[in-house]
Amino acid sequence: MKLKKKYVWLLGVIVLLVFAGFNLHQWAFAFYNYESSDRGMADAEYPLKGRGLKIVQADFENYKEWKGQSDLILYRTSKPKWWVPSLLLDNIFNERWKLPYMEPSPNPKSDYFEEMGRFYGDKKKSISPQVNPSEASQK
Repeated sequence: MKLKKKYVWLLGVIVLLVFAGFNLHQWAFAFYNYESSDRGMADAEYPLKGRGLKIVQADFENYKEWKGQSDLILYRTSKPKWWVPSLLLDNIFNERWKLPYMEPSPNPKSDYFEEMGRFYGDKKKSISPQVNPSEASQK
């Protein structure tokens, strides 16, 4: 009987560790997707990597200016993960959930970022216009 009790405890500890690992994984690698109302801009938020909602919103404001359309709306295309207890407070109180939801497009576009020569987290590329070295030497 003692041996059976030890196995039950061991199984309980294993289940608890798996559950805790799943929660930690879901929290640590959480990401949230967004798209513009014209479907011309797709962006993502990676909170643990330092890419938050404010950066996405700033990119969206730049996109609206670039397109010359001030009536565009930023939509959230991610749903809350209610089954992950470690994200419960985030799902209730974070500002991202106040943005309107839209079903994600099958092939989200990032034309804006490609046109500007910049991608998520790519610090080597710059938004500033590129100058041909031969043209720069002629000036």
